[in-house]
Amino acid sequence: MTTTNEQWLPASIKLSVAFSVFLILPSYLDSVSRLFERDLLSLSYLASIELAGFAFATILSFILSSYSSIKINERLTIMVLIVSQLASAWCDDLSLFAALRLIAGLSAGLIAINSFESLARQNNPDAAFAKAIATQMAYGAALLFGLPALIDVLGLNAIFLVFSILSFGLLILPQTQERRRQSSPNTKQSDVSEDNRSFIIVGLVAIFLVMVSHSGTWSILGLEASKLGISAQNQGNILATGTLFSIVGALLANYFADFENKRMIVIIAIVLQMFVIELMIDAKHTWQYVGSVCLFMLNWNFVLPYVIGALARIDYSGQSLRFALALQTLGAAIGPSVILENWLETELQLLMLLSLLAVYPLFIKRHLQTGKARK
Repeated sequence: MTTTNEQWLPASIKLSVAFSVFLILPSYLDSVSRLFERDLLSLSYLASIELAGFAFATILSFILSSYSSIKINERLTIMVLIVSQLASAWCDDLSLFAALRLIAGLSAGLIAINSFESLARQNNPDAAFAKAIATQMAYGAALLFGLPALIDVLGLNAIFLVFSILSFGLLILPQTQERRRQSSPNTKQSDVSEDNRSFIIVGLVAIFLVMVSHSGTWSILGLEASKLGISAQNQGNILATGTLFSIVGALLANYFADFENKRMIVIIAIVLQMFVIELMIDAKHTWQYVGSVCLFMLNWNFVLPYVIGALARIDYSGQSLRFALALQTLGAAIGPSVILENWLETELQLLMLLSLLAVYPLFIKRHLQTGKARK
């Protein structure tokens, strides 16, 4: 089944709301630490708990997809998310709060998987994922700008009240249609399950490496800013500006979505990103740091939709999209933990080079498939 091109917007909105916590993770952890009067680092495991919920949602969705008689009710999943967000707002027991966040992560993960698959069914997945990422970045920027004022007025639990209201709004949107198993009009089903298997694995590795390398770089931006004597307030302003550039990157990816030689575009973007990271780490002046951060955010959200879109075009069954979501989230979570201070620059460049090596064969396969489709 192929969806109409107008369905990218509801899927993008659902995906954005599902990723709410991860889009504003620093602000979220700061609010939770103040809510429970604990040290921020001692509560960072709560993000891992929600990540575990996302991961379990991927596994659950994969298992249930094998049974045609069992379907996940999206509206029921949204209602579970609403209840878990509301309950979190008034929960004063940390253990119960952690359980509620696990449930929230599970329900949000199921919503995100349906949204991912809906975007993959668009006529042009590259453009669909680019628009979705732009929507996510705009949504995240709005939360980052608006939540502090709401917290000042309503208190620290305002963040969960906002999450619950936004989740309730998802019930108004049309329900995402479930993917039906099918083969490509130009490819046999056996090709998808056997001949393309190695390329699908490479594609999943590429998504994971792209997220590890970029989230690792993201985690050291504050460190590099501190070396230049940039204040915390100005760091926040710079990151907010970088978010705007990330929207530009996603919009550029949408603009070039119909360009034939995407392989060359992605290679140039990743090589440029290696240069940008080098410039960021070696920055001697504030303007160098600001410029590199903006370019880094632009490139990140320019490359990612193409990688996901290429995978979606190779795997018509849609099974790999579930794992792509899990690996994307997992890569974002572990990226900061694999960075070694004494090997910072070398390690980040190595991760980017590995990302390039993983992405390249994925686009060769896509190019060959596109050529066959035209004959």
